[in-house]
Amino acid sequence: MCREFGRSEDELPDLKKIQNFVGNYRRRHMGGTDARLAIKKMIGEILFSGKEDNHEPFTFAWKYDTYGNAAVGTESDSDPFLVGITTKNLLLQVSRDPKTFVMHVDGTYKLNNLEYPIVVVGLSDRARTFHLLALFVTSHQTETQFHEVFSALRWIYYRVTGSALQVAYVMGDADHAQFNALADVFGCDSPFRYLMCFFHVEVKLVEKTRRLPSDLALLVTADVYDLHFSCSNDEFKVRKLVTLTRWGLTSGLEYFTAYFKAQWLTGKFSA
Repeated sequence: MCREFGRSEDELPDLKKIQNFVGNYRRRHMGGTDARLAIKKMIGEILFSGKEDNHEPFTFAWKYDTYGNAAVGTESDSDPFLVGITTKNLLLQVSRDPKTFVMHVDGTYKLNNLEYPIVVVGLSDRARTFHLLALFVTSHQTETQFHEVFSALRWIYYRVTGSALQVAYVMGDADHAQFNALADVFGCDSPFRYLMCFFHVEVKLVEKTRRLPSDLALLVTADVYDLHFSCSNDEFKVRKLVTLTRWGLTSGLEYFTAYFKAQWLTGKFSA
């Protein structure tokens, strides 16, 4: 950087000075702030009214006060923060046969000053294309909070389309709070099949095979990938039987086999 601009290190300002400048510029010109009142003002300025253009972003929430303002919470354990943002066009993407898409739910972190989780909700279609539906900023990841996320999503979808949001397949990770909230909000009138995110399975697979001899680790990893790439439920059942039989005859896989069967082949997160 110094060579690029023809400067020496002695001419560079202190890091603190640069950070202060960037922070001030962001607040004055880019709208970045973590002040509660300023955030509520920003949310209120683009709160859903129904008059938005199809591509115009708007905010929404699950709770509203008596004046129609979004009650986004105070960030405390008793009153968590929650706000959603989307557009009409994004929501309209899910107006299709629920059996033709998979709804995805996942969280990402450290995208804001307070490092609040961002819950991403989208869908993938038969063309293997991902379409964003909505983003939620939340201060907590409890079952109650996820319940409000999915309830707010169904509510705003109904307000925009006049129809109930229906899903047949949902993909997520092994999060009990998220799973229970999905089952409660959608399961009552839109029964769905929960699909496990394979990348989550991969992470757990690496953790559980670290203490195995390398040949056994390679064996179970290859078998799990074969299960994943099954083209039908019938093919999966055949491969599962072959895999479990092979593992049962292989010394040293007793503990791993018991873990895999309990975690991934039975119960709410089963394949």
